[in-house]
Amino acid sequence: MKRRKFHSELFRREILPDEVDFFAIVYAELLYRMADLKEKNCSCMRCKDNLVKYESALRDLKEERLREVRNMVLQENRQVESTKH
Repeated sequence: MKRRKFHSELFRREILPDEVDFFAIVYAELLYRMADLKEKNCSCMRCKDNLVKYESALRDLKEERLREVRNMVLQENRQVESTKH
């Protein structure tokens, strides 16, 4: 998932890709938009498509974040191992 600027409906401001809490903000925004669509219970194709898009983006975001965390842990482990020798 490529980071890019977007307007947050939840926070009512522009979210920049270099923000420290970018993943947390995007995660909250996706949950907010999904809850809003589910609450509206609209049956039009646009709302249904958006809900599917948000659910897919949420899965992708979780996978990307998990990869980042794994990479950070691996790097930390390598640093620890290199200091032992």
